[in-house]
Amino acid sequence: MIKGNRLRIRHQTLTYSAPTARKLISVREDERRRIAHELHDAFGQDLVAVLLEMNRLALSCKKGDEKNGFREEVCSELENLSTRVGEIASSISDVSHRLHPVILERAGLHQAIGDLCKDIGSSTNLRVSFSNGDLRENIPPPLSLCLYRVAQEALHNVVKHAYASCAEVTLQRQEHVLVLTVRDNGVGYNPRKLRSDAGLGVTDMREHAASLGGSFAVNSTLGRGTQITVQLPFSQ
Repeated sequence: MIKGNRLRIRHQTLTYSAPTARKLISVREDERRRIAHELHDAFGQDLVAVLLEMNRLALSCKKGDEKNGFREEVCSELENLSTRVGEIASSISDVSHRLHPVILERAGLHQAIGDLCKDIGSSTNLRVSFSNGDLRENIPPPLSLCLYRVAQEALHNVVKHAYASCAEVTLQRQEHVLVLTVRDNGVGYNPRKLRSDAGLGVTDMREHAASLGGSFAVNSTLGRGTQITVQLPFSQ
């Protein structure tokens, strides 16, 4: 709406039916999967090959004439470049994993969430625990991906906004429902006054759950942490 010299933009939330939302999410995840595999296969493996060759050259360089000052300079530069290439390869692997968790396809939901919790715990000051009780069933890919994405986004929000020291992730089956909860001991917040960036993450989680006929809930109190709960219908 334009009034005088001011341009006002009204924010509109689009609501889709479950089948439409499910199709949109599927298209988005397929594209993420394609890009992730291309990053891993086309760039990641090539960089690893370059890294191995640089390490070989560095070793050969060290076996040369020790009195040659130029040799020492070349060896030093090769080691620095080798370190840098290794960091780039690691970064590409991280981006690929965030786009699409390959481990989800290879090892299943339990292992994927467990590794996610370990990775976040080792790279931040947040202590993250994961429990899946006695749930051992194979979870269908759409449900697995949804639950993984929710855990991933929820923990990302905890690290970025909650100022928490610990978080708990639990996955269990209650009759014909899969229940995922992510709980932290952070500062909490008023769900009606979400930060814009955190709000978008919550919207994505809610839509992902709704696309599979599930429910999504946020319970938070200022000073008492936050709990996110997702329930998805599940039958073996």
